[in-house]
Amino acid sequence: MKVASGKVYLSFFADGYFSGHAGWFYITAGETIWINISLYPHPPENSIICGYVKDASTGEPIKNVFISLTWKDDKGNHDSNFTYTDENGFYTINVAAGEIKLRFSASHYFSEDTEYFSVSENEKVWINSSLHPHPPENSIICGYVRNAITNETIEGVIVDINWEDDMGHREWNYTLTDENGFYAINVAEGEICLYFYADGYFGEYIEKYRIGKNETLWVNVTLYPIPPANSVICGYVKDETTNEPIKKASISVYWEDERGHSLYYHTTSDENGFYTINVAAGKISFYFWADCYYGEYMKNYTIGENETMWLNVTLEKGEIGIKIVKPYRGIYINNRKILPSLITVVIGKIDVEVSVLGPAWDDYVEFYVDDELRYTAFYYPYNWTWDERAFFRHELKVILHTKTGKTVEDSIKVWIFNL
Repeated sequence: MKVASGKVYLSFFADGYFSGHAGWFYITAGETIWINISLYPHPPENSIICGYVKDASTGEPIKNVFISLTWKDDKGNHDSNFTYTDENGFYTINVAAGEIKLRFSASHYFSEDTEYFSVSENEKVWINSSLHPHPPENSIICGYVRNAITNETIEGVIVDINWEDDMGHREWNYTLTDENGFYAINVAEGEICLYFYADGYFGEYIEKYRIGKNETLWVNVTLYPIPPANSVICGYVKDETTNEPIKKASISVYWEDERGHSLYYHTTSDENGFYTINVAAGKISFYFWADCYYGEYMKNYTIGENETMWLNVTLEKGEIGIKIVKPYRGIYINNRKILPSLITVVIGKIDVEVSVLGPAWDDYVEFYVDDELRYTAFYYPYNWTWDERAFFRHELKVILHTKTGKTVEDSIKVWIFNL
């Protein structure tokens, strides 16, 4: 397959097999990368899950209940399926042996979930369920939303409502204020939390109200406008020892006012180590950091309206590294360390775990076996499950790539026996 240089992710699909994936990984112009992969076949669905779904209040069967099934095995393979109940509330579905979780959903009812349970080969498992009907929404929450400074009403405010009853059932709904800043929404008896937010304003969270049957509850709210970012913070970020500029340094600014509202600003330094960022007047704190440099936290600064504040910073350089922490100097059986050892021995599959050392602005970690790329992890924690047919002695290597192009690596020799 021909591709352009860049970041690549591969997915492999075939009828009768679980999908496989490789990546993300980088490929450069003119490079050829071999990616071999093995796919697990779907096991036979020779087991059955069945049962009845009834109304928890009346005991009557519920037809057309949607039953979604999540399946997994001990190799990390996953699958899903679904079915519906018939007019008698009965359902049946074929599954393969493994771990199963069910979710029962129907219109006008609260959904119910099972925990994962085991199903063996050629087994028939009965799982009955009862669903609680939604209570009538015969109560009303309403009110006006106004600008806290001008007292003018605000149109288009989003009002989120989270509802919960005494049995732990939960529902979510929302509405918008009209041209008069008014909102109204029907709810059932229970506890509610409200969240109000609109463009250009700080959000307002209100918890918790109790509303009864056929009650009308007025909740009026004022929102504070976000102040204009008409002040400027600027300066240079340099190496503490060499005084050389640090490019691509990250500058984060945290702003807060006396009411507890907060804002977050961010920028990066240019090739000359210079940065500039617009902020609102108020109390601010800073965090400066860069790849391979220790961060610098500075707090309790105050900036006024239309002020320009110069803030130059120097950062201390640090060494970075990566270390394989599992497997390491031990005997591992089925992913567990059984005994300490001067050599590393693995029987079965193993979760390879690494630790990033020092002030690395990490981007991704590559996992190699005998200098052949096996996996690329782009998100913390940087782990990989080594589960492929392997015997005898191999070199396991990991390479950390930072966002500014620096690399460090670690490797160990592993005796592995995995069928």
